[in-house]
Amino acid sequence: MSRVARLSVLLALLGVVQSGAALAQPSEAPPAIRVVAAQRGEVRETVRLTGSVVAGETVSVSSRLDDFRILTVRAEAGDVVRAGDVLAELDDTMLRVEEAGAAAKLARAAAAVRQAKVATEDAEIALDQIRSDLRRSAQLRDKRLLSQGALEAQETALRRADAALATAREGFAGAEADQSLAQAEARRIALELGFTKIRAPTGGKIARRTASIGAIPARGGEPLFQIIKDGLLEIDGEVSERGFAKLQAGQMASVRTIGAPDAIMGRLRLLQPELGSRSRLGRLRVTLPQGTDLPIGAFASGEIEVGIGNGVVLPTSAVQTEGGASTVLTYRNGAVTRTMVRTGIKTADLVQVLGGVEAGDSVVLKSAGVLADGDRVTPIETPYPASPTGFEPATLRMASER
Repeated sequence: MSRVARLSVLLALLGVVQSGAALAQPSEAPPAIRVVAAQRGEVRETVRLTGSVVAGETVSVSSRLDDFRILTVRAEAGDVVRAGDVLAELDDTMLRVEEAGAAAKLARAAAAVRQAKVATEDAEIALDQIRSDLRRSAQLRDKRLLSQGALEAQETALRRADAALATAREGFAGAEADQSLAQAEARRIALELGFTKIRAPTGGKIARRTASIGAIPARGGEPLFQIIKDGLLEIDGEVSERGFAKLQAGQMASVRTIGAPDAIMGRLRLLQPELGSRSRLGRLRVTLPQGTDLPIGAFASGEIEVGIGNGVVLPTSAVQTEGGASTVLTYRNGAVTRTMVRTGIKTADLVQVLGGVEAGDSVVLKSAGVLADGDRVTPIETPYPASPTGFEPATLRMASER
């Protein structure tokens, strides 16, 4: 056999072997796809917020006197005070001098009142005596035992006694008025002496102190102290317009801040009635529990629970929504099927399924892929939590009612 013939036979035999190998190779396996089992669980719808720690209510404490030097300062920023505690003292030397003078004036006024009272009583006695004498004189005149001139003299004395009594009474009223003025002056000085001790008008924590020894504060000027009333802190936060519409005062909020190891449970106190003109964000206030110790201005984030759904739940990625209709890819007998579902509460992680899928059904984890109805797949079972990870009761502190 020639060389060319032998080469042709070898090539033919090689083709037969390759064809046999191709026939012996198994067909390609379906693509591997992650699937999950629908579970019964709980879905909690929340509204996210961001904001800062602020004082719930700040009370400013200023001097109520002018031109009085600060003598001592007894409180510092961060101190917890009670209503009535002395925060600072003003120099009361001049007021003590005025107090002594007012005491002397008050003593003189009291003495003048006593003298005027005695004079008034004497005038009343004299007038009564003259009236009695006049009645007896009138009887004597009727009996022709007293002349008309003597009777007229007694009537004149009566008019004079009556005028003297009126003058005495006016003097008594004037002495009482002077005494009232002296008492008012004494009360004013006593009041100002009380103002020299600058007291906390309410209990709470001192947020700021500007008072310094030797300074002369002006009445109604810059506050010497600022107190966080009752020590209550709040979160001044913002939420989206969509989330804002679902909020109501009294709802609970789980708040986290840098430096706080656990979430803090606060209560939604206030919803501002106006959205931001540009941002369209809603503003709110969340009251934190009394005793919460956080720095003013600290960044805070949190969630407010607005709804709870129980029943069959799926990962949110398993549900595809188009044109208002929601579908999932269910897996059964090696192939997937597009199935219509009704959904309820939806979060970033989980969605509540109200119909179309039962607990235990296998569903493709990512529905919006390239799979079509009837495609065959190799399932990879993938676990997932059927409950939200937030709002863990063991780590939350309930906010007290305001």
